[in-house]
Amino acid sequence: MDVRWEKVITTYPENTSLKENVKSNNRNKNKLPDSGDVKKSPSQKHWSRMGDRKTSLILEEMGMSLFDEDSQDECLGPTPPCYDSENIPPPQAPVAFHIHNSSPGSSNSNSSTENQLFNSSPLSNVFSISRKKKSYTLTGDGMINVLPDEVILAIFRWLPRFMLVKCACVCKRWYRLGMDESFWKRMDLANKSLSAGVLGNVLNRGVSILRLSKTEISSPIHTLSQCINSVRPCQLQYLDLSMAVIKPEGLEEIFARCTKLRKVSLENCQLTDITCQYIGQNRNIQVLNLSSCQNLTTEGLSEITSNCVCLESLNLAWTYLDRETVVYLVLCLPSGLLKLNLSGTRETLTDEDVGNLIRTCPHLKELDLSDALLLTPAILHDIVANLKGLEHIALSRCYRIPASHLLALSSMVSLMALDLFGTTIDGALEVIQDALPNVEINKFPFSNIARPTTGIRRTSIWGLRVRDSVL
Repeated sequence: MDVRWEKVITTYPENTSLKENVKSNNRNKNKLPDSGDVKKSPSQKHWSRMGDRKTSLILEEMGMSLFDEDSQDECLGPTPPCYDSENIPPPQAPVAFHIHNSSPGSSNSNSSTENQLFNSSPLSNVFSISRKKKSYTLTGDGMINVLPDEVILAIFRWLPRFMLVKCACVCKRWYRLGMDESFWKRMDLANKSLSAGVLGNVLNRGVSILRLSKTEISSPIHTLSQCINSVRPCQLQYLDLSMAVIKPEGLEEIFARCTKLRKVSLENCQLTDITCQYIGQNRNIQVLNLSSCQNLTTEGLSEITSNCVCLESLNLAWTYLDRETVVYLVLCLPSGLLKLNLSGTRETLTDEDVGNLIRTCPHLKELDLSDALLLTPAILHDIVANLKGLEHIALSRCYRIPASHLLALSSMVSLMALDLFGTTIDGALEVIQDALPNVEINKFPFSNIARPTTGIRRTSIWGLRVRDSVL
């Protein structure tokens, strides 16, 4: 059964219809005692306007006053009768919030009766004055916003990268501080899958050491909004893209912005002549790993060798260069080259090419000529005569060079390591070891020329840390 609340109804003696309605509504309830039998409470004294001095003072401060019964002001209507609390009892106490049960069918008739009672009551014309509640607004002035930028940067420096990105979403100031270049100098995104535009955001943050080995990178690298809003020049200096899955167009976008590169690894990537041209813009590049790269041509390598005069380490292993490219390469390499890997040139590298190479790069310290099937023992005499500072040479699987001719290398004082995998038998290897007591033989099965990571080190490239230290 529904429960409804009955409105507060105040009755006046002169309103007989109001009295009858109240009596009919309270028919099944206990009858309230008469006013003569009820002891006056302090709250009932406020019904008298003559005995309360405070009420008149409050009304005077509000700009109103009480009128006497003999007032003849025509602007006002008839003055309601006044009652003295000492002689005439106050009106019957209002019935407040009586709870009773009723049937669903009688609810509409009762509610209409209540509306008529309330509208006919003098209280319906009385206005009320209430105090407006204060509205509290957040001004955003917290304790941390009072701190200078230097202090906030020092706090942010203790946060990991994912938390720093969340802090940058708080407000414009935190975004400006969170995107400071000092937080994004080094990043490791290896073995990740980057959607279009993600790498562009990373480059715009001023990263200088970036590892992207075995990363799948979607094109385009830069979205249209990034190209319009980008104001920071690319600060990238060390880039590892070894075994990365990326389109040639994506490589062109990356290197088009890079002009400060020092060490780059593009192992097993597809190159174009345009990409090589952009690589040649980095005149201070020192280390370049192009092993297993595809589509290398003479025009592309000419852009690199003619412009990158500071090149010290170059890896061109298993790039399957044609004969024309090999001839050009051995004649046009930078003279200051210290480490070179030409392994995998099975039938394109000859003794004459090695001779030209030695004269072009007389300061070589590490040379890898493995899997060159056309080389003969004649190259050993040129190496001993011209490469006085050679420290490591690899002649693995050079089947035309007999083990007995390798003893000619014993006159090289600077030689420290010799790789002969798949070339000599165990007995001959012991003889060579006795002839070269200060030389390590077959200690390095894989070449580390220009490679960014070697062994189990996966948190650094070329000896530079790419991950934040764990706190």
